[in-house]
Amino acid sequence: MDEDAHHRAARRLHEETDYAVFGALTPDRVVKHRFVRFLLRGPVQATVVVMVIVVASRADGFLGLPAFRLTLFGAVAAILLVQLAVELAKPVIDRMLYRQDKAEIAWIQELGNRLLTSTDLRQFLENVLTALCDLLRTSTAFIAVVENDGAHLAAVCGSLERAPVFLREETLEAMQRGIPPWYLEKHGRFFIWDGYWLLPLRARSGEAVIGVLGMAAREKTPDLSPEEETALDSLVAQAEAALEDRRIQQTLFAALARLLPQIEDIQRRRGIVRYGGDRALSDLPSLVDDPEFPRWVRDALSHYWGGPKLTHSPLLSLQVVERAAEAHGGRVNALRAVLQRAIEGLRPEGDRSMTAAEWLLYNILELKFIRGYKVRDVAMRLAMSESDLYRKQRVAIEEVARVLAEMERKEQKERLEEEDGGVLTAGSTA
Repeated sequence: MDEDAHHRAARRLHEETDYAVFGALTPDRVVKHRFVRFLLRGPVQATVVVMVIVVASRADGFLGLPAFRLTLFGAVAAILLVQLAVELAKPVIDRMLYRQDKAEIAWIQELGNRLLTSTDLRQFLENVLTALCDLLRTSTAFIAVVENDGAHLAAVCGSLERAPVFLREETLEAMQRGIPPWYLEKHGRFFIWDGYWLLPLRARSGEAVIGVLGMAAREKTPDLSPEEETALDSLVAQAEAALEDRRIQQTLFAALARLLPQIEDIQRRRGIVRYGGDRALSDLPSLVDDPEFPRWVRDALSHYWGGPKLTHSPLLSLQVVERAAEAHGGRVNALRAVLQRAIEGLRPEGDRSMTAAEWLLYNILELKFIRGYKVRDVAMRLAMSESDLYRKQRVAIEEVARVLAEMERKEQKERLEEEDGGVLTAGSTA
């Protein structure tokens, strides 16, 4: 093997080692922080404990204690004191590690401490309901939360014998308009249902109903005193603020969930490009290798004609979509066109048939997603049950993901060949 071949082999080995070590998703600042914490809680603490044991073993009779007791108490005290010192020094360590980004890191840490989890929300609402029951001298109260999947009980104080019948979308819309359905009676700002007084909980805008506060009625109609009205308004405002904040957080979490694949891709590219050399991007793991790839395809198809699952899809970063973006006026339209190409790739040859087995997957995809037919209509046209349709639809989406993955790998191969061809041309010219 000549000297150049040795250099090429060594360089390739170095690149592969860099990829294995630095192609991780964790930023440098997190790695440094974890490493410093490991040093302090591991080697440093172990060193201190060993020093205390050595000193205590030679201090027999100190404070009237034998050496083995001094060793025992000293080791325990050393472990506790080191842990306390590390915790107290954490702000200083963070400032040293995050000198350039200390304001942003402090904000992120504060955000994590202040986020309202589902358990936090339930405990807070239960406290509100307990105060409400004490205020109105009633035995039962509850709060129902309105979310994307409908309404459900978020907190209950006392015993609720049966689920409220008003936990339905049409009822909540009627309460929002102030027009009660037949099973609700309106009395001022209250609604009366089966021995309960109900109050809609609204967003800060005052329009959308984000929840319902219910309390066991002590009388047939609300008979609150002015003092009780004032206290009730305060409790209602607290519940509305908590529900609104939780609603905003859920929107934020949903946006972050959509961004997470892109963030992971950026971190992966950042590590590989930094340490891997010029060919880093060509060796980068593709989105099609991600276990979530079939789910992204399903989500994009479900919003084929528009929606956040298409416009914010991780599939927008595919190279085959990037190639088609210029011809279709943007990546969203390009993704829609690429998905249609993938579906057409499943179309059998010959005349179309609604009953032939080989046409089944294509027909499901074309009718359900391209034409936008409802599940019932698709099942009727294909002469199959809805449950069977759902099973076949899952298989069809997996086939679309497979075809799309093949298209992406082909695009990556073509780009790599173009880059290699450009390098060879430049070398021959030189």
